[in-house]
Amino acid sequence: MGELDALTSYITGIVKRCVSEVFAEEAPKLMGKETKRYYSIDEVCEKLGIRKSAFHDKANKGQFIIVKDGQSTLVDADDLDEKIRTGKVGKYVHFRRPRK
Repeated sequence: MGELDALTSYITGIVKRCVSEVFAEEAPKLMGKETKRYYSIDEVCEKLGIRKSAFHDKANKGQFIIVKDGQSTLVDADDLDEKIRTGKVGKYVHFRRPRK
């Protein structure tokens, strides 16, 4: 039963995170309020599969809408999601050139 309990716990964690994300995004809309969403640098790096140095390169080129909240650097989530959806920014994928 140990494996089943571990699997149940793992799946429960995934479902809780998914429900939490959907609730955080949709609840304000249902209540008639629109709130801004932001991603941390770590979340952006995870979404795009890049390192922090690559994030800073892209940010310096103006590819993200950056917001400072005290010492925290945040990225406008709606803007980033739209850029990912339209292909303006995407996950890094390493392609090898075919050998001749």
